[in-house]
Amino acid sequence: MVPQSVEEVHRSSHFSSASQILDDVTRLRSCVTGIRVIDLVQRSKADVVPANKRVRKYRSEGGAADLVRVEVLIPPTARNELLVMASRMRAEYRLTKELQSLLDNALRLYGPRILDNVDLDRLPDLRSRAAVAARAMIDRGDARAFAMGRKMLDRVNACED
Repeated sequence: MVPQSVEEVHRSSHFSSASQILDDVTRLRSCVTGIRVIDLVQRSKADVVPANKRVRKYRSEGGAADLVRVEVLIPPTARNELLVMASRMRAEYRLTKELQSLLDNALRLYGPRILDNVDLDRLPDLRSRAAVAARAMIDRGDARAFAMGRKMLDRVNACED
């Protein structure tokens, strides 16, 4: 018999230790193997999140928060081509987003050191700005700046491929 409330736990004589009381209060029980198992009998429906809420949260806060769903009608023969193109666009977007994050972090940490006579605003795109900043960090920074610069150059080279 498993007690259903804290009062039953306190009244019960076969629960002598505090860990046994805690196990019952948190609804975790020890098995014969010593592995704790969650007691699902007492779980209420309020604990379960509906699928549509999970999807909505994922699209607003998760990995797809900055992506947009698009539905188009195309010939069946062009489906695979469109899927490959969409996959390539997502990969490029992720790389660009990561490169921008690395550049922002580098400028925040090492801005005065790497921008002494460099004007990044005159450079045409993100890849060239990140490459110049990375080379400056490698030349003028400490070991951490060197590592960040190498990582940025790796991302720049990945974007070019």
